[in-house]
Amino acid sequence: MRRISLAILAAASRLRVLNSTVSGNTATDCCGGGLCLHKRRTLIVGSIVAGNSSGGVGPDCVSSSDPSLSSGGFNLFGDTSDCTIRGRSSLDIVGADPILGVLADNDGPTKTHALLAGSPAIDMGTPKIGKALLLCTPFDQRGFPRNGRCDIGAYEF
Repeated sequence: MRRISLAILAAASRLRVLNSTVSGNTATDCCGGGLCLHKRRTLIVGSIVAGNSSGGVGPDCVSSSDPSLSSGGFNLFGDTSDCTIRGRSSLDIVGADPILGVLADNDGPTKTHALLAGSPAIDMGTPKIGKALLLCTPFDQRGFPRNGRCDIGAYEF
């Protein structure tokens, strides 16, 4: 079986963010500390974008209506005040604290933000596991298998 870690795939002018956690980042200038989308259409599915900071606008994300940030659903966003999100955003959790641990060695090849007990991301990801675009990855960033309904983000609780 193939292990999938942080899955950010860029092709031409499109970006796909799948089962990823974007947290604890800082931008000192004008653009969002989490996602700063300029001239790039982006699809985000099953991911956490929260807990970032910026010296300007959009601590978590900055996007305009074109290019757009499209949701495939099952995301958790912190501050979306400077984001235009299109698509299946009714399936997203917006304005919530994901309740993450600090970036640490959580028994994998890379450091991760663990979901802590009580996180709204637990069991709220894509309902099915698979290789299709809108399904969650079979393994989390650490290489641990996903179980039942996936958790949102790169870490399976």
